[in-house]
Amino acid sequence: MRLAPHSLSLGGASRKMIDLDDLAYFFECSPVVTPSDVPWEYAGVSLRFESGEDNLSCRMAPGEGELSLVWHQGSQKRLELSLNGYFDVKLESQSGRERLVAIPNQENLALFVLQLRPHVFVALGAVRQW
Repeated sequence: MRLAPHSLSLGGASRKMIDLDDLAYFFECSPVVTPSDVPWEYAGVSLRFESGEDNLSCRMAPGEGELSLVWHQGSQKRLELSLNGYFDVKLESQSGRERLVAIPNQENLALFVLQLRPHVFVALGAVRQW
């Protein structure tokens, strides 16, 4: 199964909304929406990814512009970040590699990229869009 390019943009009317099934496939987990009585885009969704020694926890609420990530490798914390102002989230696939891209709503903020396979790769800025 390959991901089709999807994106969620609450500011742009012409984009197709990313769905929870695609996020579940990307992270290889069941998404947890809390609170469950509010659309996930605003309530937020929590996702986890585990592979080998890599453990990632991600929480995003694109409708609120929030994205956070914690990455552990074994017992060592490699990264913890919390971003605000990211209202456009999409999944991209090219040459057999999938990545999550969060695009800021302001020009002075950097593009955020998360790739999970074949290894974890996180970039904030200095990455071009496919």
